[in-house]
Amino acid sequence: MVTSADGKLALSIPPGALSVNTSIAIQPITNTAHGGVGAGYRLTPDGQTFAQPVVLKFAYTEQDLAGGDGDNLGAAFQTSAGFWKWLGVPTLDGVARTMSISTTHFTDVSLVKGYQIRPASRTLKVNESLVLETAFCYPPQVGPDELTPLGLACDTSASQTDVGAAFIVSEWSVNGVAGGNATVGTVSRGASRSNAIYTAPATTPARSTVTVSARVNLGARGARLITAVITVVDRVTYSGTVNFSISLAGGAVTSNGSADVTWTQFEDLGDTRRYVPSGMITGDFLIAGCDPVRATVPLQA
Repeated sequence: MVTSADGKLALSIPPGALSVNTSIAIQPITNTAHGGVGAGYRLTPDGQTFAQPVVLKFAYTEQDLAGGDGDNLGAAFQTSAGFWKWLGVPTLDGVARTMSISTTHFTDVSLVKGYQIRPASRTLKVNESLVLETAFCYPPQVGPDELTPLGLACDTSASQTDVGAAFIVSEWSVNGVAGGNATVGTVSRGASRSNAIYTAPATTPARSTVTVSARVNLGARGARLITAVITVVDRVTYSGTVNFSISLAGGAVTSNGSADVTWTQFEDLGDTRRYVPSGMITGDFLIAGCDPVRATVPLQA
């Protein structure tokens, strides 16, 4: 067995796979695979073929499953033309957290997600909305005679509305409740069949994190869930007291008072944040020759 330096990939070569002694190595490389998880690997000698299939065993972590349940994991290899293609039929060991795949030739390989939901996690303020997109990284194979699917640019923000009809979302849920509710937030289908809009509840839920899931139909492989974890927080507020003193008409009219103001964030544009004020203003108005008057009025935004 040959193992990569980071311990994430192990290669098993059965007896009879090679006719002559051959030096085998696994070299970590920058991962350019669509839906790639962790590092990519170059198996050398590049292009080496085997009389018997060799087994690649990838190790994965809980963090690697973000946006899926493990069934969406597989492997991809890079062709001589630079395209990434789905490799065979994966075998998942959920206890050992490994994914195994067989191959008869060497090239660049990667652990990949076949499909995913993006973003896989996000923090939202109460009442804030987010578009969630389901995406193919490698379209599912429906029949044994079909061509091995090429990888798709699943890591970008572009919509996949023109991709494979075999990928159908039958239901969106929040914490297992179809469509969600006022307590955990709601989710509804978006402008295309591949996305949805999640809206956070008006108040933070008992548990600050909720799980938004999409049930996807993978044809012969059945239905699977892909998920996004959303953390819901209160809107940012700032409170304080402003004291004021005003003199008008040469001192004939004066006013002394204070304003208790709360500034509540209602929009976050990254470099620019917008707030709306609320509170009460209390002032004593003194007019020459008249009794003092105290007034309390709401602050108008």
